[in-house]
Amino acid sequence: MKKLIITHFNPDLDAIGSCWLLQRFDPDFKKAQIEFVAAGETYQNQKADVKEEVVHVDTGMGKFDHHQREESTCAMKLVFNYLKSKYDHLKNDKALIQLIEVVRQLDHFEEVLWSEPDADRYGFLLDQILNGLKNAGRANDYDLIDLGFMGLDGVYSNLKIKNKAREKLKKGVEFDTRWGRAIGCLTQTNEVLKLGQKLGFILVVQKDAKTEHVRIKG
Repeated sequence: MKKLIITHFNPDLDAIGSCWLLQRFDPDFKKAQIEFVAAGETYQNQKADVKEEVVHVDTGMGKFDHHQREESTCAMKLVFNYLKSKYDHLKNDKALIQLIEVVRQLDHFEEVLWSEPDADRYGFLLDQILNGLKNAGRANDYDLIDLGFMGLDGVYSNLKIKNKAREKLKKGVEFDTRWGRAIGCLTQTNEVLKLGQKLGFILVVQKDAKTEHVRIKG
């Protein structure tokens, strides 16, 4: 029987992310259909977690709903814990763990504790873009799912690249210049240039071992 993923109308990033996790990382749900109910409700008023082919996320008070729990968690994290128990390789997926932690923070409004929380740059975060589209009436629930999935694909990809760059920088050669601390890396990962500067290096040199092209940022 066809799998169904049920979440609430007007889905937030936690709800969208929970659906994304199931479709992207569980082959059983790759082609699952996503349907919506009122927040807190269940599909056809059936109790959550009764039918194996119907999964509720961020609604229904089931195993993937966090609203009845005391701990500071989110639906996406609950789905991830389930997927880890099913697929061992996900336990060490650092980028996925990082992504889910940011979603958890956003779901609990912890962004108010971030540095300069009223800064305009936060308006470019995925959850803010989705909220803007909702408020402007430019996206329905299915649009939000599609846009959210594409955005999360991009965030996940960027985090993997960033983590790779961080590992490359750890293996880089540090040296002193008249301007300050510098580093050189032998890698095809272009992200080392920006990340190196963010980590405090005044100059970053990247050499592509394959093409022998050299890039310098300072």
